[in-house]
Amino acid sequence: MEQTFTSLEKYTEKLKQLGIQKIAFAQINEKRAVQTVENQVEVLQVVHLELLAYKDAVIYKCSLKEDLTSEKLQEIHASLEAQGFDVTKRNRNIT
Repeated sequence: MEQTFTSLEKYTEKLKQLGIQKIAFAQINEKRAVQTVENQVEVLQVVHLELLAYKDAVIYKCSLKEDLTSEKLQEIHASLEAQGFDVTKRNRNIT
């Protein structure tokens, strides 16, 4: 089972309620070919963050895509650590 969140605040609140302290910080930050309209592909900067945690056969996932920069990703990571979470970074760039 999976529970998905789009709000970082609601996600961290839920993890705290459940006593979950470990989070996987899986980020994508690269240029990719993306189909923007039919028969047209453009190379765009893709920045995406998924926060993943697991407890009692449930995956808790927070997906963030809007307005993410390298600085914003660093801020989110630092904020999670400041809240007491054990954050492990994962890179999901295509190599």
